[in-house]
Amino acid sequence: MEKSERFEQEKRGISSSEVKTFEQELAGQVNIKLIYGDYPNEPNPVFAVQFQSKLTEDQPTITILESELLTNTKEKQLKLIQHCGLDINQYHHLLMHINELKKNRCITMVPSIYAVMNPCAEFEEGVELYEKLHGNIQSQIHHYPLLSTGTFQPNDLGMILNTKAYGQNVVAVTTDTLYKLLDWDQNSENKNRLQNLCEAWVDLGYLIKPSKERYNKWIPLGKQRFYLIKIRNLEQMLRRGDTKNE
Repeated sequence: MEKSERFEQEKRGISSSEVKTFEQELAGQVNIKLIYGDYPNEPNPVFAVQFQSKLTEDQPTITILESELLTNTKEKQLKLIQHCGLDINQYHHLLMHINELKKNRCITMVPSIYAVMNPCAEFEEGVELYEKLHGNIQSQIHHYPLLSTGTFQPNDLGMILNTKAYGQNVVAVTTDTLYKLLDWDQNSENKNRLQNLCEAWVDLGYLIKPSKERYNKWIPLGKQRFYLIKIRNLEQMLRRGDTKNE
């Protein structure tokens, strides 16, 4: 069943006065924010909902993926009841309220929902540096040949992995290119820093780790190791013909 159909079913039998009463009760119990951003292993950005209880000052904000609110209902109901003091009978009203936030475009864009759900300095830096890298790669995407053309040259920045073996939206970046786009010197200190950054990027879903031992992968065509970076909207760029040797 499609999510929209489920919402329509939830609306049946609920009067406008009931909805208004719920929204008034909700306003006194919890702050709700709808956010939209990247999430690991999802090809497109997703929605999540943040709940901040007004009942006690020491309650932390919790963030739940919208898909989980719709599919893991019982578990999430209990979590929200405990955190925000919501009645179990209010759950369908809550889903309707979230849908209204969507319709009215009351949405906060975030770079990474995973980082919001797991706040730490490593993820904060990881998101910041990824956005910098992502912007640099997108602006120079015409310098990245397609793997399928077999035209990669040693002086190229990397290559677009447009074969089924690597999935969608993946660019292979050389070590030299990675340091250059991050504006880092290649030294022992930054080598350790890069290891920590790669660990954060794997957790955030930005970097594909090809093995337990390494964060980069040997690609025979390039005769060197490459970092496999996920790039948003790469498929659209391929269709537009923005890339090298398309």
